[in-house]
Order: sequence, then C-alpha cells, then structure tokens
Amino acid sequence: KEEAKRKYFDLAEIDRAKTEFMTVTSHQLQTPLSELRWAINSVLEEKQWNQDVENILKKSGESVAKLVGIVRSLIQTSQLEKPELEYKRAPIDVSHTIDSILKDLKNLIAQKGVAVSFQAVGGEFVVNGDPERLRNAILNVIDNAIKYSPGGKVKISLVKEQNGVKAVVSDTGIGIPPQEQPQIFTKFFRASNAIKLDPNETGVGLFIAKNIIEKHRGTIDFV
Repeated sequence: KEEAKRKYFDLAEIDRAKTEFMTVTSHQLQTPLSELRWAINSVLEEKQWNQDVENILKKSGESVAKLVGIVRSLIQTSQLEKPELEYKRAPIDVSHTIDSILKDLKNLIAQKGVAVSFQAVGGEFVVNGDPERLRNAILNVIDNAIKYSPGGKVKISLVKEQNGVKAVVSDTGIGIPPQEQPQIFTKFFRASNAIKLDPNETGVGLFIAKNIIEKHRGTIDFV
C-alpha cells in the first residue's frame, strides 16, 4: 500500500509539472505569436507585393493563426483545471449565440465546403451561465463537426426542455472508430482518422466543451 501510495503521488507530481510547463510555455508563446500575426497582416495591407509574395504572406498568416489557436486552447485547458476558477452567471440566449458562432465560422464552412443548417424549435432558449465560456464550449463542438465533415453536412438543432435547453449537432463527417469512441472527451485525444485528415490539432476542444458544460450542471454525449 505504501509503495502504491508513493507511486500515486509521484505520478500526480509529474502531471502537475506537465500542466505547469504547458501553462507557462503557452503564456510565453502567446504574445510573440500575436505580434507576428499582427505584423504579417500589416504588411499584407500595404498591397504592393507581387502575387507570389502575397501568397507566401497569406500562408504564413494562416499558419501563425493556427498556432495562436493552439496556444489559446492550451491556456484554456490549464485554466479550466484550476479548482479556484470562478464562473460568471448571466442570461444567455443560446440561439443567438449559435447564430454568432456560425458567422464567425463562415470562412471555415466555405473552406470545407460544408452545408450547415440551424433550426430552433420551441420558443426562447435562455439559460444562466458564463457567456464567454459557454460560447466557447458550443463553438468547439460546432467547429469540430465542420472541420471533420469536408464536403458534407452539419445540422444543428435546439429544443426547449423543462429544465433547460438541448442542443444537438449532427454531421456526415468521417466519424470515430468504434474502439476509440470512449476516449472522445479525453484531454489531448485525437481519433486515428482525424489525425490523418488534419495532424495539426491539439485534441482539447471537446475536453474543454465537456468541462465547461458540466460546470454548468449540463451533460454532453456522443452517439
């Protein structure tokens, strides 16, 4: 028992050290990456480059934007695991939130060639919660569906229920191998077919969504 206890604390310390390293490194990367992204966009705005140079700058800007997104996801992950983290409480219209998210994702939708439909049935869809974090949770789920449904369809629906709001996101995407499905909400997990389609993601989006939704006394499932 003493040996098992010692190994448990050793593993807990390793996990704590990894989390601290990830947090510190992510914060250190955030500022220079944001500055680099701003610099590339500023240079592009001058509009005095030939097509080859402009294409290189645009590709560089896209790569930096991906890195910024990865760093933000890692920072969010480390923040959510802090027991002292406080959540704000305010009325949130989930329907309006999804409309806003779809506007923000219009470039991704066009890039992936996805047909997205959104239907809300049953009146107002207002819940109490942290507006920014709950929006981020919903964004992660919708973004995930679009990203892995190239040339397919994504359907989003809202249903008013007695104790809250039920949101369903379905897609015609690549799916997840049956043996890997139990891990879908695990931190850093990525399905084998998802890695082949896009090897540059972090695997924390659905982990973050689950954490936030459960902190709002909600549930999230995969079928």
